[in-house]
Amino acid sequence: MCLSDAYQRRWQPFVRRFLTVAGRLVYVYDLARLCTLFPWPYLKLRALAGAFDGAKVNLGAGPSRLPGWVHADLNPLRRPDVWIDVRNRWPFRTASIAGIATSHLLEHLFDSELSYVLKEAYRVLRPGGFFRVSVPDLDKAIADYLAENPEGDQELEKRAEKFQELCHYYGGHHQVFNFARLRKLLLNRGFVDVKRLPFPQSDFLAEREVIEVDLHPQESLFVECRKPGGSTAKDSSSR
Repeated sequence: MCLSDAYQRRWQPFVRRFLTVAGRLVYVYDLARLCTLFPWPYLKLRALAGAFDGAKVNLGAGPSRLPGWVHADLNPLRRPDVWIDVRNRWPFRTASIAGIATSHLLEHLFDSELSYVLKEAYRVLRPGGFFRVSVPDLDKAIADYLAENPEGDQELEKRAEKFQELCHYYGGHHQVFNFARLRKLLLNRGFVDVKRLPFPQSDFLAEREVIEVDLHPQESLFVECRKPGGSTAKDSSSR
């Protein structure tokens, strides 16, 4: 990786946030992110020993806990199984993970970071491995904003605030997605069978797993795809 690529992916977003007043509050959080580099060698050794082979990974898990899943998160206070910053190389072996689910994570990434995360997800998945993504639904937000019969200025103000939150979230959101855009990004990365599903339907997970890993079902877009090869059968069992 050339220096310019590394700068755009890792340091440019860091600098941008620091140079804004609101971003200075995030600056401390970004320093914590850099600390995730310290456990990486230990986690990589565990991966090389096969500790994560065949697992399902909940990426950005927060407080979620499912038996047999590997819960990966940035916040060490959540006591995740894997403490990582997704903008760095993930401590999983190539083609070793059975599936990945992530909810309301991708919208927080800059363009270069988003591209890198999709690349890492593709790398670590086994052939046939699934990738389930939940993000705020831009089309639904627009429909809600344009809905008929607003009840006065107060209702319009609430709609504007909600739309503003989806797009920016106090400086925390850097992406907006509808199905067409997310589908294109996933296909360009090499994923296949990209489809939109209603909550809590899944081609790969049991309903109880979907309910646990997906956040904000009323306002989200749910998309599933898989890495080419392997089996496409639904596996609702927990590892």
